[in-house]
Amino acid sequence: MILRSMMILSFLVQFSSLSFAQDRYIPNDPLFTYQWWGENTGQQLVIPKIMGALGYMVPFEAKPDIDVDLPEAWAIERGSDDCLVAVLDVGFQLDHPDLYRQFWQNSDEIPRNGIDDDNNGLVDDVNGWNFIRNDQVINIDFKHGTEIAGIIAAEMDNNIGIAGIAPGCKILPVVAGDISHSVGIDNLVPQFKALAAGIRYAIQMKASVISISLIIPSIDTRLQNFQSNFPDAYSAMSIEGRFNLLLDLLAQELEAKNATHTAIKEAYKVNIPIVAAAGNTGRDEMTFPTAFKEVISVASIRSNGELSGFTTKGEWIDVSAPGENILTCSDAGRCPGNFDCSITGNCHNHADYNHPDGTSFSAPIVAGVVALLRSKYPTLTIEEIRETLKRTGKPITSDPTLPPLVSAGNALKNPFRFGSEVLLVGK
Repeated sequence: MILRSMMILSFLVQFSSLSFAQDRYIPNDPLFTYQWWGENTGQQLVIPKIMGALGYMVPFEAKPDIDVDLPEAWAIERGSDDCLVAVLDVGFQLDHPDLYRQFWQNSDEIPRNGIDDDNNGLVDDVNGWNFIRNDQVINIDFKHGTEIAGIIAAEMDNNIGIAGIAPGCKILPVVAGDISHSVGIDNLVPQFKALAAGIRYAIQMKASVISISLIIPSIDTRLQNFQSNFPDAYSAMSIEGRFNLLLDLLAQELEAKNATHTAIKEAYKVNIPIVAAAGNTGRDEMTFPTAFKEVISVASIRSNGELSGFTTKGEWIDVSAPGENILTCSDAGRCPGNFDCSITGNCHNHADYNHPDGTSFSAPIVAGVVALLRSKYPTLTIEEIRETLKRTGKPITSDPTLPPLVSAGNALKNPFRFGSEVLLVGK
């Protein structure tokens, strides 16, 4: 009897130790402590920031538990190699030291042979496609897309840089945005027809998740851009001319929305979740494509748990995620003019990382969490994923009625299924 009791006790001790060890996973990536949005212990940090060509150091204090609980999530899931995350953005650095092994490669396409080997209508789409230029050049204007990709899937446990949310997944890079799109007056429709084409390409390549950090600028924004960039032309316009300009902007916006929404509905029909940034207008208004009902929309919060001042707001927004001082990969060698990168670097002695702000960086955090959910529970529907994120999220500190802060750990432990409230993974 005593022997049996000792054996049971030994088993319980071993089981308890095993459970404790598996409760959290901390990677060996040296900059993980600066990824406060992944694990926030209230750490006090000094963060390099860039303003134009200059850099400066900003003291930064985070409020404990204002994070997405990555160590708890990683103890359960780190992403499966059959989970492909399509990032629709403005360009990517394919040889980034923390990302170069994370980009998808089209095994049905022979590189640089000038032949459409996989018969998908795109020649040499080995790594993805550029729907702005209509060619295979992905390594262009690559800062923003690289930052998005790093948040989602930067390599983990490689002893450099950061850890992506779903490092076991691959990134499908799709250039579907033009960094100058807000300047011109006639290029909105081509811009968002390219976005629609990018969504269809992601569907064709069997993406598991689509992340979008591009929005259709409002008429007010585009009119202000036109006035700022072409002041003489606008001043010379008659009242009738300005009215016609407004009508033209309205027609372009409607056409751009329709083109994008049609593609979004196609992705929804085949159960590919699209996660998109709410925008940085700072106003309570609807922005697109993220306000379409099929999309999982994401606002930004600060490290103190309050909504960011710049984030677009509205009852239509599903969830929130950190969007300020988000450490991620960036294009190599982008050093502030008054920083010596050999000493301080752009970011912690590394010129390959940056701390950007914006809902552009909140959306890929949620897309990464969705990738973990798709990896662990591939049969979840889009609406089950949306409900999981909302039900397992943390209330916003200042107002619990605001969109909850996504928790990867809680979501993986408590995935929601319609018709059943049963917890599929015990706490």
